[in-house]
Amino acid sequence: MVKITVNSPAGTQVWETDDPEKSLLDLAFDHHFPMEHECCAAARCSTCRVYVEQGTEHLSDMEEDEADMLDAGGLADPYRLGCQARPTLTGDLVITVEKLDPHG
Repeated sequence: MVKITVNSPAGTQVWETDDPEKSLLDLAFDHHFPMEHECCAAARCSTCRVYVEQGTEHLSDMEEDEADMLDAGGLADPYRLGCQARPTLTGDLVITVEKLDPHG
């Protein structure tokens, strides 16, 4: 079980997971957290981006689609797309979600 500390304009939450198949966006849904997302988790926008403050090494490897989308948005490491990044269950994470879904 790993712990993910999530900082956002709404405050701080702590999530736990033991499922390596779930993305950060999936975990946001599970915790009723209003993470913005517009492309149905297809790595076609960057609205679900997260800033990884601690634990980048504990996330899944970045695929080309995710890297291209972050690059197009002018976002560099340690940003990741919440819909693509999955905790590897090797250690805890601290992330910041800068933008919340206004329809939340």
